[in-house]
Amino acid sequence: MAENKHGQIKSLQHLLDVQCKSHSVLLILPSVSVSPSAEIVEGSSVTLTCSSDANPAANYTWFKEDEDSPTASGQIFTISNFSADHSGRYYCEAQNTRGRHNSTLHLLVVTGKAKREREREGERGEREGEREREREREKRRERREREQERERERERERERGERERERERERERERERETERERKRRERE
Repeated sequence: MAENKHGQIKSLQHLLDVQCKSHSVLLILPSVSVSPSAEIVEGSSVTLTCSSDANPAANYTWFKEDEDSPTASGQIFTISNFSADHSGRYYCEAQNTRGRHNSTLHLLVVTGKAKREREREGERGEREGEREREREREKRRERREREQERERERERERERGERERERERERERERERETERERKRRERE
C-alpha cells in the first residue's frame, strides 16, 4: 500500500500508472512507415505514417531533405501521383513540450522503364527458379529410379538365393533317394 497527499493505492501497478501520468515522456525516435511497402511505381499514391509513444501527445511535421520549409504536417502524409521529383529522403519530426526527434525514410520512384527492367529481371529469376526446380525434380526421379533398380536387384538376388536353396534341397533329396536305393540294393544281396 502507498499513500500520499493525493490518496492511497493498494498495488504497485497503480503506483506506476500514477507516476507515469505525472511525468511528460517523449520516446527517442518516432516510427515511420510507408504504404505500399513494395516498390513505388511512378504515378502511384504513397502514404507515409509517423507515430510515437509520447506523453503529452506529439505534433508531427514532415520535411523533405534539402528543402527549407515543411512539406506537410500531421501523422499521415500522402503523396498522390508519385514521380521522380518526389524521390528523396523524407523525415518526420515528432515534437511535444518535452522535446523533438526525427526519423528518416528514403523513397525512390520506379519509373516505367525501371519497372519493366525489374519485371524482366523477375521473369528471368522465375525462369531460373523453374529450371532449378526442374533439375531438382529430375534428381529426385533419378534417385527414385536408382532405388527401384536396387530394389529389383535385391529381389533378383533373393530369387537367385531361393533357386539355389531349392537346388540344394533337390540335391539333398536326390542324395537321400540314392542312399535309399543303395540300402535296398545291399539288402537284396
